[in-house]
Amino acid sequence: MKLSCATIIIISCIMLRSIDAKCPKGWSLHGGSCYIFETTPQDYRESRNRCKEMGGDLPILRSVEAQNFVQEIAKQHDENTWIGLDSTESVRSFNLDFTWIDRTYPVFDYWAEGQPGSSDRPKCVQICKHHSWKWTAFPCYSTSSFVCQKPEE
Repeated sequence: MKLSCATIIIISCIMLRSIDAKCPKGWSLHGGSCYIFETTPQDYRESRNRCKEMGGDLPILRSVEAQNFVQEIAKQHDENTWIGLDSTESVRSFNLDFTWIDRTYPVFDYWAEGQPGSSDRPKCVQICKHHSWKWTAFPCYSTSSFVCQKPEE
């Protein structure tokens, strides 16, 4: 069997891609993390649990680039999308600050106009299509699609 140069190059690229794969099949690599979009709507807690089952958690967006990447994933699916930002721990301590799931504070924000608002109840954050794909606080029992993030392998 005689193979053309183009065929050999394509086969080589496929083989190198599988050797260099840093994310499981179906996950996308960006900035040292792997991401996957989950379409089955879940509340915030259930979303986190599902991500943990896959070895990750909801995304912590420490840069504008990470924000833009996850925002584009949400746009591609045209769905509101949970991210790992909430006020659940701070409400318990009577502080209404939003923190990432690792309890660090955001270094930038991307709130929609009028957000996050005020509440004495825990709120969790989605990238919301009805607010120009910006951060919007919702009750944590609301259901939404979500993105999971985990370190590259």
